[in-house]
Amino acid sequence: MQSLPRQQLPTLSSRANIQHQSNPQHERCENHRPNTATEEEDHYVLTLWIDDAHHEAMTALRRQWFPTRLLKVEAHVTLFHALPGSKLYHLKQDIAEISQYTTKFDITVKKEGIYEMGKGVGIRISEGQRKAAKLRSELRDKWEPFLSRQDQQERWRGHYTIMNKEDDKSKVLECLKGLQDSFQDSRGTVNGLNLWRYDRGWWKEVEAFSFRK
Repeated sequence: MQSLPRQQLPTLSSRANIQHQSNPQHERCENHRPNTATEEEDHYVLTLWIDDAHHEAMTALRRQWFPTRLLKVEAHVTLFHALPGSKLYHLKQDIAEISQYTTKFDITVKKEGIYEMGKGVGIRISEGQRKAAKLRSELRDKWEPFLSRQDQQERWRGHYTIMNKEDDKSKVLECLKGLQDSFQDSRGTVNGLNLWRYDRGWWKEVEAFSFRK
């Protein structure tokens, strides 16, 4: 395990230390709430830790297309969206254990992985999907009793969200066509896992867990 000074998803959320007034837009719906006691409990997000070059390439696309007023975090591939704070010690132990015997692996996103997702556009990962899904499945089996409905789902497909929450359909289609016309396949390395604390749309890094070389 090691701390991560580098992949600062909160570069966009450097304002995360400022107190924000509650906004219903960022309240989690029932499907996104951990199966634990209180709504006030902190929620945590687990993502793949991607190398700098690939991460920055995907973040550049997200910054280009994501609605500016809603852009709070950089590009990411999420394994779990709402892990309960009451289980934080247990979560860290399990993440550290699985990271110790997981080897770094390649990840690739390709043009054929671009797809429309309602009010947005995503790009599915191709190479690396099987290993990432196996990793997630092992953790899901350990955590299933307290996961949200969304995170309890067995079927999972890793992806980057390039645009989301866009009400203007023409902008969604513009993004879709723009990516289909110009996107070049991008390859990177999954170095480990990142754990973040969710704060009304902002993410604050808690810890980074390195895989074996």
